Amino acid sequence: MLISIVIPCYNESKRFHYLEEGLHEFFEKASFNYEIIVVNDGSTDDTEQKLAGLADKYQKIKLVSMSKNEGKFSALREGAFMASGDFICTCDADMSTNPLVLEKWLSLSNQDIKENIVCIGDRQHADSIVEKKIERKILGILFNKFCNLIIGLGIEDTQNGFKLYPKNMVKQVFPKVKNLGWAHDVEILARAHKLGFTIVNLPVVWVHRDGSNIKLLRDGIKMAFEVLSIAINLKREKL
Repeated sequence: MLISIVIPCYNESKRFHYLEEGLHEFFEKASFNYEIIVVNDGSTDDTEQKLAGLADKYQKIKLVSMSKNEGKFSALREGAFMASGDFICTCDADMSTNPLVLEKWLSLSNQDIKENIVCIGDRQHADSIVEKKIERKILGILFNKFCNLIIGLGIEDTQNGFKLYPKNMVKQVFPKVKNLGWAHDVEILARAHKLGFTIVNLPVVWVHRDGSNIKLLRDGIKMAFEVLSIAINLKREKL
């Protein structure tokens, strides 16, 4: 089984050391079959140059560069469509969750790594180890309660960037996703659920990183409207 780890990057120059250190640790310790695909989402700083240097250093890294910034989902989609793996793991560039977590997922929850199952890193899971600012935690809980009220998925942590998708789900779902904003995760999971995929919550180790591109209050309000739009579009598709 080959796992493709897709990492979208946009203007990560000031936080690049997180990615570099996290991948170095991963390469030192990972024992499963993998490939790394880093996608430069039209960065305007020197992220692309730094990624190119990282790709030269580690042969396991494939670098994909987009000509302009199109948003996180577009970068994920670009990387996922180039992936060779049986499963696609999405991972944030700040390494808030190191992909080494997959070692635990594969060893402790092997029954969950199947072609009809989507695995999501759940920061609310009883076995998760989370270092998180209280305001982010509260807003995260409120957002997920809102998502469950509007979409009805019953998922405690839709927005964690660390997820493991079967390749066949990616092929079916990603081309249909209409929401390219921060709430794209909600639409992916809703469409996967609609197609009959089981969604499993698994524990993660998650560390807060300063300097995120997302602004909690502004983007939180925007994401709420995006979720409403997703619910309306999915309902229309059923008609």
